[in-house]
Amino acid sequence: PPREQGYTGWAQDSGHPAAAWARGVDVAWRIDAPGEGNTRPRGRVLRHGSTVIAVDSGEDLAARVTAIDASGAQPVTLWTTNPSDTDLMSDASPLVVGDELVMPGAVIDLTTGSASEAPWGRDDPLAYASGVLVTCTGKETCSGWTRTEAVWERQWRVITEQPDYRSLLWDRNVLRAGPEDDTWLLISNDPQGEASILRATTGEVRTISPAPAKGAYAVRTAYGASDGWVLVDVNTKEAVAFSPEGEQSGTFPVTEPVGSGSTTRTVTAGDGRPTVDGVKRFLTTGRAPWSDGTVWMDGKDCTTVNFAPSEDRKPVAATVPKEAKLANGSSGACTLAFSHAVAGEGDSVLFVQQGVDSDRRKALIDMSAGGVVESKELSGMATPTWVYDDLIVGIDATGIVALTPKDA
Repeated sequence: PPREQGYTGWAQDSGHPAAAWARGVDVAWRIDAPGEGNTRPRGRVLRHGSTVIAVDSGEDLAARVTAIDASGAQPVTLWTTNPSDTDLMSDASPLVVGDELVMPGAVIDLTTGSASEAPWGRDDPLAYASGVLVTCTGKETCSGWTRTEAVWERQWRVITEQPDYRSLLWDRNVLRAGPEDDTWLLISNDPQGEASILRATTGEVRTISPAPAKGAYAVRTAYGASDGWVLVDVNTKEAVAFSPEGEQSGTFPVTEPVGSGSTTRTVTAGDGRPTVDGVKRFLTTGRAPWSDGTVWMDGKDCTTVNFAPSEDRKPVAATVPKEAKLANGSSGACTLAFSHAVAGEGDSVLFVQQGVDSDRRKALIDMSAGGVVESKELSGMATPTWVYDDLIVGIDATGIVALTPKDA
């Protein structure tokens, strides 16, 4: 149950989890799901300025959107809406665009909570780039929409005929390349064939065609950069660089142990955006200057977590139990069970996760004393979102839940 005092933190967001998480995790507050809740929690928590926007559902999967002021001890619900003809069966997650929440079937005014029917119908919002909202349906078509004074208007529509893009949606892992005013999006990356990119401003689709990835279990990793793309055949350790428009600009061997999905080295969150040269440096030296640092695991039974800051600070390491299952393999060949990491205040804690579903791996690691900070609430949470350095809000089987450091 939630603790009596609720959230008692500082409501600050530096991008680095507070060191106090190492002491343990408390439930600050809950907002119950409608009806009986959902045994497989789905939804999304987003930020809109100082407001938390939570999208969850009950057992019938009908979407509920709630705006919350989470800065005080207890949550203050600003408004709640149940947009008609909108459920959480889709893999799409909603997007905040300006003062609106866009999702399949609905557009919601984030100031008032009023909902209106989306002109794109049940199409999935893929990304917002270069002033254009890109929506797609199935494997066939994508459209580009811009906001005029009162309505969303379609600017282009294109037949993509590409492999299903839905794997990009739920983790919101839509890579982009090029300048802010002329962005290209990666809409498919078939390791046995071609990768496809789409120009947000016009809907133009191009293929970028390195040789198909080799091996029985072919894996090709893609990196988006401010000035282009890098595609890596994980089995052959060969990288091919492209311009944002898809023109090949060079090749180079990969010397660092990086892969895709299950990686042996991952980049922690940061405010920067890499260049192609920056990606090349990461793939050849393991350093990622645009990020907070890099994380990898080694040691006996792959139980040592290492974090190397990009700034001039010493690397730190901590041992975690084998039962934590944060990596697979043995010494020298450890495959991570997570793809995303955030370094805490003073490198004291490390938050790692793989995807956003409740059954995906996620953990708080004590980088000072070692070990994993146990929390069944965090383990069962879908879409954990850092609202403040000392407050995580997500969706679980009972509804919307907020976590805070123990004794904080």
